[in-house]
Amino acid sequence: MRIRNLFIACVSAMAVVTGAISATFVVADWQAYGHAVIARQTSQALGAVLRVAGTVIFSRGIQNRYLLADDAVGEAGRDRIAAARRTIADNLNGAKTAVAAADFPERDGVSAALLEVERDLAVLYRDVDKAVAVPRGERDTVFVKQYGGRLLAILDKLDEQVDHLERVTSIVSTDPAVGHFIAIARLAWHVRDAGGRRIAIFATAVGAGQALTGPEIETAAGLAGETRHAWQRLRSRAFLIGAQDSLGPVMADVEERYFRDGNRLIVELTSIGRMGGDYGMSYQEVWDRLVDLGIQTVLVLRDAAIDEAIAHAEKSRTAAFMRFLFAVGVMALVLGTVFGGALFFSRWIVAPLIKMTAVVTLMARGERQVEVPAQGRADEIGAMAHAIQIFKLALIEGDDLARQVAQRTADVLSAKERAEAALKELSHTQASLVRAEKMASLAGLVGGIAHEINTPIGVALTAASYFERNTVDVSARFEANSLKKAELATYLASTREAATFIATNLTRAAELVQSFKKVAVDQTSEVRRSFDLAGYLAEIIQSLRPVLKKVPHVVGVDCPGGITIDSYPGAIFQIITNFVMNSLHHAFEEGQPGHIQIAVREEAETVVIDYSDDGRGIAAEYLDKIFDPFFTTSRNRGGSGLGLHIVYNLVTTVLKGDIRCESEPGRGTRMNMTIPKVVDSMSEEGTR
Repeated sequence: MRIRNLFIACVSAMAVVTGAISATFVVADWQAYGHAVIARQTSQALGAVLRVAGTVIFSRGIQNRYLLADDAVGEAGRDRIAAARRTIADNLNGAKTAVAAADFPERDGVSAALLEVERDLAVLYRDVDKAVAVPRGERDTVFVKQYGGRLLAILDKLDEQVDHLERVTSIVSTDPAVGHFIAIARLAWHVRDAGGRRIAIFATAVGAGQALTGPEIETAAGLAGETRHAWQRLRSRAFLIGAQDSLGPVMADVEERYFRDGNRLIVELTSIGRMGGDYGMSYQEVWDRLVDLGIQTVLVLRDAAIDEAIAHAEKSRTAAFMRFLFAVGVMALVLGTVFGGALFFSRWIVAPLIKMTAVVTLMARGERQVEVPAQGRADEIGAMAHAIQIFKLALIEGDDLARQVAQRTADVLSAKERAEAALKELSHTQASLVRAEKMASLAGLVGGIAHEINTPIGVALTAASYFERNTVDVSARFEANSLKKAELATYLASTREAATFIATNLTRAAELVQSFKKVAVDQTSEVRRSFDLAGYLAEIIQSLRPVLKKVPHVVGVDCPGGITIDSYPGAIFQIITNFVMNSLHHAFEEGQPGHIQIAVREEAETVVIDYSDDGRGIAAEYLDKIFDPFFTTSRNRGGSGLGLHIVYNLVTTVLKGDIRCESEPGRGTRMNMTIPKVVDSMSEEGTR
């Protein structure tokens, strides 16, 4: 079931991933199609707004003529103005319809702006009709002067919407040519706008029969430069996108009629205007000739560029829609392939794998008499089945081997338990030997002290016996009244001498007992206390006198007074005693006099005890073993091998110090021990 679930999960994941990737392309192509549709719609709306602006400019020239005429407008003039306004209204309605059909976020703003333009034009029409209905002398001169500015404000609003539509189109369009053709249409509109304003200057001067003024000539020249600049930009843009085939004939017509023939007429009028001569034509004739000599051709170019932009947008829309259909088809094909392959994979591979998984599961539970499926296949599944069969045979052999291993493991565990018991017994024996070593040292100390005390107590007992006999004799003489003065004086003198002997020897015995008491208590109780190191070393040497007096060795102690440490005196006693006994037993030949030196120096937080003898030394191969338990070179003489091992444990564990040994054969041995002045709390816990 796990393999099946894994297979289903893998197929599902593949389907999800494949579907997601395909859906990504589908969504992207659908979005591209939507953008192409919006680009086509905004291109149509932009062309419609440009046509509105063009007809507004055309209407400006017509209305200018009658605003500047001396007489009131006649019926023919009213018909001409009405025709121009109908054209504007038709184009404006077309623009509103095109904007309403477009689907872009700012559509409502553009529609509102077109309605505002419509309202502004209605107000302007009313004021124009009022002005041209009366002779020139009765017209509102303020309105006549403001007419051009009010019309330019309307054109600016239209130009703003053209900018907005061009920006939207450039964002959503996937074909750069759409934006280029729209830019060409706008440049053509600028050429027509600048040219129309230039024509209006000359037509106004001709209609008034007046010479051109200096400012009018400069304005006309500036408009001519603006026209040439816009035309050069238009030509560069057309060359950039290779639009010579579609727009080349119209552009050639504009250059011939507008820039050659139209400029020739304007130059002629400029010369006449500067001289103040007779133009020989009316305002309407000048306007019609100049419009015929290029203005209409520029409008044709504008419309052709808009049509090209719409055509390219339509091509992008069609291409995007085809890509969308292709992506949908690819997604369907891929998903069909995935699910078809999954069905084949499930029947040919997954099903045998599930059966083999069940067989392996049974074998893992201990079953060995199971039939492995698909062994007759010659592909990888068959190879896997063959491998499982071999594995089954290996498991059968492994079961036998496991039983043998289990038996051997039981034997090993039994041997391990016996070894652990032996190790435990060995550790117990080692601890007993350590205690025995300490008690043997104490027993030796007791024997030596007993022997040492025997002499002063014997002397005191002899003196006491002598004193008793003299006292009995003197008492008898005194009772018999035969005691002489000289005899009494002799008795008193001997009494004083005996008392002195008794006191001296009993004091000596008491000192020995007191010294033994201190070191014995320190050695057995392991109590931490503060003590003077120099005095305590002297007491240790004093307790060893019974042993030292039997050998010809000299023991020297060099310890400055005033060194007080807070430590374990019993441990120090055991260490110094073991050092001395090791030197007596191992360092010197029998009868050979030697020197033992104990030097102490104080450092910041520690005390260094340097013990040395001038005996035979230790061989180099033994130096690394002297602190090991049970290591001794004198086992035939009763050595246990625990003395220096006990010393090492006492120094490192109890006293929290360190010890090292230096020795060379024939040059003696030196034990250097460094211990802290104050044993830390962890050391104290360890001794309890």
